[in-house]
Amino acid sequence: MKLEEIIMKLFGFSRPTYFKKKREQLPIMVLLEQYFSKQELEEFVKNNQIKKFELIKNMNFEELKNKINQPNRDFTQAVHINRLLNSTFNTKALAYLYFLLEKYDIKDSADLYKFNIKKDQEHFFIRFMSDWFHDEKANVLSFARNRKEFNEYSELYLMKEEINFIFQNKEVFISSVHKILQQKLKKGV
Repeated sequence: MKLEEIIMKLFGFSRPTYFKKKREQLPIMVLLEQYFSKQELEEFVKNNQIKKFELIKNMNFEELKNKINQPNRDFTQAVHINRLLNSTFNTKALAYLYFLLEKYDIKDSADLYKFNIKKDQEHFFIRFMSDWFHDEKANVLSFARNRKEFNEYSELYLMKEEINFIFQNKEVFISSVHKILQQKLKKGV
């Protein structure tokens, strides 16, 4: 829909009336064309609301300014955790975290520290590590050693809230840790 058609619908104008009002620089016409996109006006004509304005309609200028200038806490925390995982964690500790994220329903740091894999499930981990490291010697990698390594690293570098955040946002961190692992393995770290 063209902008002129949208404005004609909003005001119930005919085409000649629309062009007459536009030539007269009617303030409302200037306002609409200057401060609203065609998509926003079209959304209003179709839905009788503009979604982005619905989110902020009860905020005053100061509240809105603070909201815009305040960084998204979750995003900032995710970036910080990713930076730590990428620069600080060794490859096996990351592989262990990836394994836990992929295979088990761990919700927070308390679950993580009391987590015990059953002896008969250990072969999943060994196969998983073999796939990642493309090495049959991975069979000798001890599940307990990798768990201990991860716990030591996580206690050194991650706060409990950050561990909880990782497990509450599993999907994001699964793809993130996957990319970090691929980079580390390419570099041979």
